[in-house]
Amino acid sequence: MGIHGGDAVKNKAVFLDRDGVLNQAVVRNGKPYPPANEAELVLAPDAKAALRELKAQGFLLLVVTNQPDVAKGITTRAAVEEINRKLASELPLDDVLFVTTRTRITATAGSEAGDDSARRAEV
Repeated sequence: MGIHGGDAVKNKAVFLDRDGVLNQAVVRNGKPYPPANEAELVLAPDAKAALRELKAQGFLLLVVTNQPDVAKGITTRAAVEEINRKLASELPLDDVLFVTTRTRITATAGSEAGDDSARRAEV
């Protein structure tokens, strides 16, 4: 059933941002940026331990992140997916979702009608 159906399964979940939360921002000229590639990805110091604790308490761990640099042509979707796969390989995440524009991520992890900017990383 749907979200409000009587047979709905209830799960506890934590929704996390990626850049500056799970990984350290890359600072250039005093301004924070997302990592440009897998080599620039540096986990936040306590991220792994904190996520393990949340997992031990039964939470689903979901990353939702906006990556507008794809739409701006600064980076590629492939580069974002590479970084997300690396992040997921190092942390106990259940899923990683991202959008490349300022569109809304829906509850079904899809995108608004006609917009394919929401993508799920293979975790």
